[in-house]
Amino acid sequence: MGLGKTLTSIALILLDKQLGFTKKSTVSPSLRDASGTLVVCPASLVHHWKKEIDKRVKPLKITVCLYHGPTREKSADRLARYDVVLTTYSIVEREAKDLVDSSSLKKKKSDAWLTTKGPPPATDRCKRRDSPLCQVHWRRIILDEAHTIKNPKCMTSMAACCLEAESRWALTGTPIQNNTKDLYAIIKFLRCSPFDEFKVWTKWVDDKSTRGTARMNTIVRSLLLRRTKQQHLTCLPTRDSVIHNISLCNNEKEVYDLLQLYSKNMLKTYLDNKGEETRNRGIASQSYAARDDKQDTLSGKKFIFGKELHEFLDMIGILKQDINAGTILLLVLRLRQCCSHLSLLLQVPDDTECKANGIDISLEDQMMNMSIVDSSSTEDHWSPSEFKESFVSSKIHCLLQELHKLKHLSSDRKPIKSVIVSQWTRMLDVIAYHLRKHGLKYDFITGSVSLKKRSEIVEEFNSNPYGVQIMLVSLKAGGVGLNLIGGSHLFLIDQHWNPALEAQASDRIYRVGQKNDVVIHRFLCVDTIEEKIAALQEKKKALADSVLKGSKDAAKSLTLQDLRMLFGV
Repeated sequence: MGLGKTLTSIALILLDKQLGFTKKSTVSPSLRDASGTLVVCPASLVHHWKKEIDKRVKPLKITVCLYHGPTREKSADRLARYDVVLTTYSIVEREAKDLVDSSSLKKKKSDAWLTTKGPPPATDRCKRRDSPLCQVHWRRIILDEAHTIKNPKCMTSMAACCLEAESRWALTGTPIQNNTKDLYAIIKFLRCSPFDEFKVWTKWVDDKSTRGTARMNTIVRSLLLRRTKQQHLTCLPTRDSVIHNISLCNNEKEVYDLLQLYSKNMLKTYLDNKGEETRNRGIASQSYAARDDKQDTLSGKKFIFGKELHEFLDMIGILKQDINAGTILLLVLRLRQCCSHLSLLLQVPDDTECKANGIDISLEDQMMNMSIVDSSSTEDHWSPSEFKESFVSSKIHCLLQELHKLKHLSSDRKPIKSVIVSQWTRMLDVIAYHLRKHGLKYDFITGSVSLKKRSEIVEEFNSNPYGVQIMLVSLKAGGVGLNLIGGSHLFLIDQHWNPALEAQASDRIYRVGQKNDVVIHRFLCVDTIEEKIAALQEKKKALADSVLKGSKDAAKSLTLQDLRMLFGV
């Protein structure tokens, strides 16, 4: 990340226009032939691409169209005349939906034809191309932050694959985030036959065998142009990483231990119901005895914070009902939030947050077994001070200490700016409360901030040394594409399953243009689930390195065994 993929792509577009090109493929008569490049990127980067083109290219050398918003171009003929068309993944997903649906229908009819020996109806062989984007055969398609399509079954990925072009590029600093299926989605978009067929990929490449790994390394070497800062940017300042090992305070520890014990019991029951304990431990009675012993320990605890246990469990919304996968994953989420600030336990996780944490089942099903108290009605419930944003959690205390150190080290000539990253916007709100209390100025970059306002905030942060000194950034909204070189210290407040997201966030400040030494601060609560997450992160990093660097060592994806490790079962 931060090595100039955008600038390199602009240079390619300029050179292509200067030299001219001849299309090798035959363009369908139903499509408009175009010599332009379609750039698909996250919404937060559309204006960044436009700004880079305006900054690097002389006026009128390249014609650019922002295909975004309700007033975007409706004519495919006019769209095909531009040199560069900038759009977002959400626009592509929305406009190519009919094309994806008709393609899926055609595949089903073709499969049926193979079975029945009869040809599919003519209407099913025709794909709908109502969108201007889908009516153009592009010279080139560039997917920026291409890991956005990592799930090959999601609509965004399928829509991007349906677009037609002479050549295709996928730009990303983190092509593998969770497992090798992420890489397959990019292979599918690039149309690298025959490996863009999932059955071929799983049988001959991603089959966990030694030969399959060798094939995958060969494919990657053939397609991937990988550049690292160590190889090409020796002029960059140094980057240090500091891990702050934090111990929870007594009250936080009491809540965490209770949640961990409850979660462990739930996981054991879930595994027993699936028959996993019987198969893996051999003697079912031992697993049940161990579980019952723990449950007796939990039921023997009568009070917490001077209140009855059932009252506390009711406040944070844990109801002992039927167990399913959603319940287990939500409990994992609650344990992670407990390490940051107890007030997060009172918030109902939204659908986006659930998906970000690997919870794929519907939110309605997830909440069947966990009813979280709405924060707006907590006045009617018992709520100790530890569950209010005014409470100084262990992580907040450590963060404030570090920020005050930086404030004392700053000078009028060289102020030190910081970027604080959390995956929960509610956590950013809590941090903002304490920054205000200590007289520290800050600004926000979250999904609720408009793209135009976001660009203005970033520009002010990078260019004005005497402006806002602290930037609060959500991992989802600010984890990719943003250039925050005005900051030299970045604080990762919480642990995320995906180490690639943390790597993306860290490189918001460590990139081309950074002139100060950079320090990445990671907060890790000892003797908690965060230590286990750090271990899983290392496994995922090893998996990515094994593919991208051609190593034969492979790492597994998240399994039930990983869940056992998280809870110590």
